[in-house]
Amino acid sequence: MRPLYFNPLDNTGNFIGTNPLRTTGVPIKTTFYPYFNPSIYQSFTFYSFPVQTYYSTVLLSATALNTQTAPPSALQSFVTGGTVISSNYLAYSTMEFYSLLDVTVTQFSTFETFYASYYQLQPVTYSVRFGTALQTLYASTAGAVDTWNTYEYCLSEQFWYYSYIVATWVGDGFGNWFWAGDNAISSLSSYVNQSGVFFNTVFSSSNPLSSGATAVGSSSFVNIMGSNVYTGLIDATNSVIIYQNEQVSSYYSQSLSYQVNIANLTAALNSVSGADNLGQGPITVTNFSWIWETTAQGWTGSQLTNFSNYLSTMIVNTYLSVNYGGTVIYGSTIAVTQVQSLITVQNNDLANSQTFMNNAVTTLQSQVSLAGQIIGTLSSIMQSIINNI
Repeated sequence: MRPLYFNPLDNTGNFIGTNPLRTTGVPIKTTFYPYFNPSIYQSFTFYSFPVQTYYSTVLLSATALNTQTAPPSALQSFVTGGTVISSNYLAYSTMEFYSLLDVTVTQFSTFETFYASYYQLQPVTYSVRFGTALQTLYASTAGAVDTWNTYEYCLSEQFWYYSYIVATWVGDGFGNWFWAGDNAISSLSSYVNQSGVFFNTVFSSSNPLSSGATAVGSSSFVNIMGSNVYTGLIDATNSVIIYQNEQVSSYYSQSLSYQVNIANLTAALNSVSGADNLGQGPITVTNFSWIWETTAQGWTGSQLTNFSNYLSTMIVNTYLSVNYGGTVIYGSTIAVTQVQSLITVQNNDLANSQTFMNNAVTTLQSQVSLAGQIIGTLSSIMQSIINNI
């Protein structure tokens, strides 16, 4: 989900801090109040929370990768050329011996998807302000659907193994020829004869949910205001810092993804620059994954590297087709140019992303300095108010 944040120029909508659709750490201040009464003996109601469309997909389970191999036919051969020396009743023929091997990799994954066209937290009242008592939070939903889907992932490849020999035949002068021996002229070689990836839905179940209030967690008064009372009072400044932090993380994740793309394309370039200039060569591919998490400073993230397919081996054409809109190498004379053009685009995107990230860092530094001054002033004011309650 894209992180939301409080816009100090809009006192009706957004919020700062954690995602209110999670079951822990739930909401925080959503309305820009013109004043704040510090009396702890008066109740207080939070009325306004943002309306959202909610969509969430969670991986429930995944089977281990299952690899199966099967030869579709026995060893076969055919003659590719030859010559006959009639005076000596000798014949030489060049023969290719080959065999095929089908390799199929399958995995089944089950996902649960929750979608609600309308999702909003309901007003919540606290009898004592600044207290630590927890109140249950409810959200109303409309048009909600809970869906389970199981998908079959299948990678199918056929390998062609082959080698060449020169066979010697001896004739008896009456049209009969006998095998006299052979000489291997190449070692065993192989290439991918065909390859394909497909997904297939093997199970799907949807459960429409009736409209109504759903408990989504609990929160104290201070948690709704923010991580502390001062945060609640300076939400406009604090939210800008949170927003800038999220921008830095977003541009950093973009930069990393472009760097990974460039590394993968460089491997493809090295492949098509060599003998595998038709895109049939295997390359090691890094699969980029970024995971978001919430902190007291808003949303932040990090690159995920500890999953099973972080590094994988793919055929160049398969990688290009899956990741670059069906692009494949269709001529060895322009293979290098094709891949270089893709690298150029990724380098441009990387440069732009790094520029935006540097600008966001500069803005963040200035906002942190300003926030420090405001927090110091409000801290003194709040201490004076508390002493006079």
